Amino acid sequence: MERQARLGMALFAVADSIFFIVLILAFWSFRTPTAQNAPIDLNVVMTSFVLAASGLTIWHAGRNTGKTLWVLSTIFFAVAFLFGQAALMIRMAHSGITVSRSLFGTAYFVLIGAHSFHALVGFGLLLATTSKTASRYIESVTAFWYLVIGLWFAIFAVVYVRPFV
Repeated sequence: MERQARLGMALFAVADSIFFIVLILAFWSFRTPTAQNAPIDLNVVMTSFVLAASGLTIWHAGRNTGKTLWVLSTIFFAVAFLFGQAALMIRMAHSGITVSRSLFGTAYFVLIGAHSFHALVGFGLLLATTSKTASRYIESVTAFWYLVIGLWFAIFAVVYVRPFV
């Protein structure tokens, strides 16, 4: 990747990380001792595992050995993650945690929704790299996907693990 592209991706990652730090701090400040916690269950663990697995497949895609197969595997994991996130949000809404009911619900759905939007954008970028003309952007897409993965594990630690520690 050219130097300017690397710099651009690094600046984007920093700006995006600051955005998510603000969202995480908002979530943290709106969480009260009496608020419901986001439940950690098999769905949360599996979606996290799926996203971690996608990190391995995108790494292989960047190594240029069977790149299309590895990108398609990453796309499969991205779709599985997005469906897992949707199921998580639906379950939270059915359990009474909603945007309109509390600041905790608002902060939760904004944080998880913003991350899901990033994962959806990453899915689109991954799809684009399967074409021959866009395959040269795999390094930038890989960096973006690693950002999505890293952000998820920061969110996972704050939203799902921290309340139990």
